[in-house]
Amino acid sequence: MAPIGHAGIVLLAVTWVLFGVSLIVVCLRLYADVLIVKLIRVDSYLTFFTFLLVIVSQILTQIYVNYGIGTHITELTPNYVVLALKYSWIATSFQLLAVAFGKLAAVTYLATIKGPRHAKSQIAFLWAVGISQWLITFVLLGFIYGQCDPVAKLWNAELEGKCDGRMRNTYAAYVYGSISAFSNICIALYPTLIFWQLQMKLTRKVILCLLFSSGVIAGVSAIIKTTKIGNLGKTKDITYDMTSLMIWTAIEQYTVLLAGSIPPLRPAFHKHVTQPIADKVYNRSHHFSNLRDEEANLTSHTTPPGAAYVAGAKGRSDHGGEGGSGKDSSENILGEMGGGAGIMLTTKIEVERRLFGQRAEGKQ
Repeated sequence: MAPIGHAGIVLLAVTWVLFGVSLIVVCLRLYADVLIVKLIRVDSYLTFFTFLLVIVSQILTQIYVNYGIGTHITELTPNYVVLALKYSWIATSFQLLAVAFGKLAAVTYLATIKGPRHAKSQIAFLWAVGISQWLITFVLLGFIYGQCDPVAKLWNAELEGKCDGRMRNTYAAYVYGSISAFSNICIALYPTLIFWQLQMKLTRKVILCLLFSSGVIAGVSAIIKTTKIGNLGKTKDITYDMTSLMIWTAIEQYTVLLAGSIPPLRPAFHKHVTQPIADKVYNRSHHFSNLRDEEANLTSHTTPPGAAYVAGAKGRSDHGGEGGSGKDSSENILGEMGGGAGIMLTTKIEVERRLFGQRAEGKQ
């Protein structure tokens, strides 16, 4: 293994951290699709396939750094230089494919979101962007491996042959980088145009837009990466100077993957974060409500006996001549209790609720 230079250490640190984050997010995506939503869509399969490409590219990244990428070429043996360049080109191929399939996964997911009626034209445009990115990736790969004859001369300049396609490859890389940056920004901004027109709370709109915002980072990465392509043909320290290009290529790869994987995590986020918080707030509110009920006071008010008697007895003097046959049940009861001196008592119960806070102030 060749000595790993400072630039190589930075490259490994950035890529492995992003790989770890991506691994967690993709596993959560698998959990949400299989166990919560219980539906694996086409965009899910594309995302998982993209992650397989990412795994291969990350393994190759570790290999080409071990062989000397990130280290000055003067510190490497010729054999290490050849191996470092060989695996870096192969890793780049998998990174380009991961970006292409990752964007296709994001577009497929966005197409499932129902927006306004006029959004059909926007969806068609988004599909055109995703498919064009996918096609131009294979065109660029053709230019990469067609610039030298034999192909191995691409990483081993000592071999007999020719590399008269380097300029064509450079121009194709500029075109690819421009389209890639444009498509990243389109995929990132499309949800904002759709969600902002839907009837939902402002906070929810903002959250949904932020979930797709990592696509902007991918667009910036593509722009920076494109600006560094021309420097490779001028450098004499290729193993060291290409490190920054590889870092930004990796950042674009991972941010594209995350941009298409984070938004579908909303069901899992709702189940394990939003819903428990809502339940806790409800339980606390219900607890305080019970405390207020316990603070209720019962106050008794006695109704004057005459009012109740009038409702039940129509007056004995008016029906006394009937020999008691016209007396109702209330009058009979009163007679048994002592004639007109009887008393009917009606009690009215009122519940007086006092605020829990008032009680606390009274205790103070």
